[in-house]
Amino acid sequence: MGNNNKQNKKTPGTSKGVAKIMLGTILSTILRIFIPITILFCIGLAIDLNAGIKPWGMIIGTGLGIILSIVLVIWQVKRIRLEGK
Repeated sequence: MGNNNKQNKKTPGTSKGVAKIMLGTILSTILRIFIPITILFCIGLAIDLNAGIKPWGMIIGTGLGIILSIVLVIWQVKRIRLEGK
């Protein structure tokens, strides 16, 4: 019976390790969404101000940022699924 109690106990630090991995994955996903949209929006805004085509540069830049973010998140999900196998 003493052996059974030892097997039911969780290994110390395991839940902390999982929490760190989950937090890292969440932060990575947020950055994969936020950074491309923000950068391409700013590039579109700069093009608008210099070329005088307002608001088309911002609209196209934001759209491209959204598409790039979707692609990056899909790649991340595929990578996580492969690591889990």
